Amino acid sequence: MSACVAPPHGVGLGPEAHHDVEVQDAGGRRLARRRLTEGVAGIAALHALIADLLGDGEPYTVVVGIETDRGPWVQALLAAGYQVFAINPLSASRYRERQVCGTRRVVLARVAGDKRLRDALYLQAFSALSRSPGARAYHDSHRERGHTLHQALRALANRLVGILHGCLRHRQPYDEATTPSQLPAAA
Repeated sequence: MSACVAPPHGVGLGPEAHHDVEVQDAGGRRLARRRLTEGVAGIAALHALIADLLGDGEPYTVVVGIETDRGPWVQALLAAGYQVFAINPLSASRYRERQVCGTRRVVLARVAGDKRLRDALYLQAFSALSRSPGARAYHDSHRERGHTLHQALRALANRLVGILHGCLRHRQPYDEATTPSQLPAAA
């Protein structure tokens, strides 16, 4: 599931300020569109909307595109466990004009988060290519679908983090013999 959050709009950004929000499924189909107020009430309304649509899903499966990389909305989204991407406002404006919000085909964002962690995960994914047949297959499947080298490595890094999370959550050690069978399930 993905959500696109526009920055606050309104005269003087006073009490009439709002955020335009659109929530989509993985295929890009619009699930909901709302205009939420600025502040705690708007953040709470967004969390409630996502929780209703997510059901029993995990928060880390939610991808959020937002036109800023700082502020209370970004902090609240990160704290909820969502994947948060800061989108170039001009690019987002062009997407809104075409009624599309957030596509995985074109990377218009920089990730809000720790640069050292991102770099470490990127290097882990790169080194896994020569050591893990499952990681290589996952990477190659992304490349065959037209993704750039960096897009495929980011996808592999995200998948490896997901596997690490699963190992920690279920208190199971990593096992290369069973885990690579999960890797080629690329979306």
